[in-house]
Amino acid sequence: MKGVKWMFHIFDLALLYLDQHGPAQEDDKDTSPLLAYAAWCALRGIPAEEWNQHKDAYLQQQQPGEGDGLDRALKTADPLQRRALVEFYYQQVDLAGLQPPVAPSTMAEADRKGAMEKLSQPQTLNRLLGVELQPDTPMEIHLSAVAGERMYMFYFMEEGMFLCIGEQVPLNEPDTSWGEDLQVLCRALGDPSRFAIVQALLKEPLSVAQIAQQVDLSLSTVIHHLKQLTEARAVSLQLGSKGGRGSLYQLNRSALLGLMDAARQAMQ
Repeated sequence: MKGVKWMFHIFDLALLYLDQHGPAQEDDKDTSPLLAYAAWCALRGIPAEEWNQHKDAYLQQQQPGEGDGLDRALKTADPLQRRALVEFYYQQVDLAGLQPPVAPSTMAEADRKGAMEKLSQPQTLNRLLGVELQPDTPMEIHLSAVAGERMYMFYFMEEGMFLCIGEQVPLNEPDTSWGEDLQVLCRALGDPSRFAIVQALLKEPLSVAQIAQQVDLSLSTVIHHLKQLTEARAVSLQLGSKGGRGSLYQLNRSALLGLMDAARQAMQ
């Protein structure tokens, strides 16, 4: 992994804007096109002053089809996603005019350095976010005082991965028993739709669109279930996959095997 950085003021401003003007539900904020666009701008070094100038280029890169960004947003299959993209396209935001709500950082330099080293380790990313990166996948890390205890991750095939971690997020391995982890996993798999998603991933890694097609659910519903399964460490997100397929979801075999080993040792 290369190109690790931590200061992207434009993403903090986007978080601040959503906290002040965005939807009340945190899940709706997490899936807002505004945050994905902020991550894309951060990876490209686009300043907040140019926030409204690059939406068309962003949508043309990220949305399939032909035409300009608005054309592609209007052709999005999922109605909720289509509405969100069109609203984002027309929304004019003076991001540069927002006042920073907190100091850029509340961490001592030694603590920040240690956090960056931990976040650069594959096992930390798998545990926190259920993410597995292919070798040499570019990654940008932003430690944010604005994000608090929240985490945000975005992947773009052309630019790489952007990761925002709140400074209050605990990075050390939690002191939980295998029984507690098993309970979380069982609760996640107790939902029929989530169990169907896991069954679909038994054969091979799949994209969100492929999963939605196989289990006959909307993209937004599949994304919601994948978030729950990722938090339970049942699945992981494979980024930078070969063959230009982009991001794929797969069974989190390392976490599942580790849980089985812990259970087996406890029963001996």
